Amino acid sequence: PINTLRKQFSLTMRPETTLFNFDVVDTDPVRASLYANTIATVYMDYNLERGQIATKQALKGLEKEVLRYREEKLKADKKVHEYKYKNNLIDIEIDYESVQVRIGELISKQNELQTEIVNLEVTVGSIESQIKMNRWRSLAQNYANYKDQQTLSSLLVRESELTQEWNKLNVYYLPDHPELQRAEQEIIGIRNLIKDELNSILQMMTITLEDLYSKKSLFKEEQEIFSDSLKELDKKKIDLAFLIAEATRNETIFNELDARLSQVDLSQFTSANNIRFIDKAEPNFEPVHPNLMQN
Repeated sequence: PINTLRKQFSLTMRPETTLFNFDVVDTDPVRASLYANTIATVYMDYNLERGQIATKQALKGLEKEVLRYREEKLKADKKVHEYKYKNNLIDIEIDYESVQVRIGELISKQNELQTEIVNLEVTVGSIESQIKMNRWRSLAQNYANYKDQQTLSSLLVRESELTQEWNKLNVYYLPDHPELQRAEQEIIGIRNLIKDELNSILQMMTITLEDLYSKKSLFKEEQEIFSDSLKELDKKKIDLAFLIAEATRNETIFNELDARLSQVDLSQFTSANNIRFIDKAEPNFEPVHPNLMQN
């Protein structure tokens, strides 16, 4: 019986070591050594089996985690792929840069237009002011030098000629003389034509100014559209970066687990044991008890 067998063996530790002695006392020395070696062998096998079970359980858990993160990696990669195609983000960096460039171009064009608008506003204001103050002659002389103002230049020449003619007639005739009145009427007519030509120039500048206002407004609207597009791309870039980070994290974990699994060699656990024989039991043919001297 097991209880009887327990009374036959003893276990003693060796001081300051991890070694211990296992002794079995029996009427038959050979059987005693057989008991000791058998029990020790069974204990070693049990210890090895227990270690193998824990190792196998750990490996199963590791394999399960590898499969789980493999699926997580595939899901995350699929999310990144679908998000890119759904939002037309295959070349998102190129698109983002092109939008930025276009916004910069629109801002530059608006600045150029604004400079042109300010200069033209000053010119229009100056013309209006001089017309109101009846400084039409100096104004006309300034614009008569432009290539596209040949009519104005011709009118000024004609006005100068009529004025000279009137001055000559005024020497010889009284104010009510028909020749003097004719020259005076022609001068008035020419001057009115000059003023009409100046008003026409002013009107053209005003139309040009309105056109510049319109162009600037269109550029501003286009800039706002591209700015909204840039904001949307920024949001999509953030979302995409989050998805890519998640995919990268899952890939990193999967690679680490897979590498760890490939490095595990189960065979090193099947034979390794932290308990081993130093010396096997040998039969002792000298009686242990009873001690006849003491009895």
